[in-house]
Amino acid sequence: MKKLVGGALLLVLGASTLAGCTFPDSNSGAASSSSPSASDPATAAATYPAPTGALDAQLTITLLSSNAGMITTRHLACSGNSAVSPTDFDGGDQACRFVQGSTELLTEKPPTEDSKTCQETGDPKVADVFGQVNGIEIRQSFRRNTTCGADRWDQMIPLLGKSNDG
Repeated sequence: MKKLVGGALLLVLGASTLAGCTFPDSNSGAASSSSPSASDPATAAATYPAPTGALDAQLTITLLSSNAGMITTRHLACSGNSAVSPTDFDGGDQACRFVQGSTELLTEKPPTEDSKTCQETGDPKVADVFGQVNGIEIRQSFRRNTTCGADRWDQMIPLLGKSNDG
């Protein structure tokens, strides 16, 4: 009985130790984890330099695909038009350039989605963006469930990614 309990304890301890590990992705040789997929170019973890001064933008982007139940959280930190650590997805420099030139898209009130002008798309994806850009607090939600919401999302592709990215 002691051997059975000891073996079970050893198994649980080993499993909990392995839960924090990352393993090489056989497709790319890069480490992958349960967050962004290392084989997905839109969300692959990239390495950016450490910031050398104050950040001009710091955003958290949470992407949710409700039918699949997938949640992906990405971080963007910008020093000017360049991504810096802790940015954790490829395309960070492009996203920083976009954010610096498109603050109004992140701060404007979402349009009213009138059923006469916005048709249902059946796309369940949602993106929540929050943080700050040039001292302006950002808190926006983007949805692809209507044609109007999909059009708004498409304007934000450098930051949110294409609808099939997350």
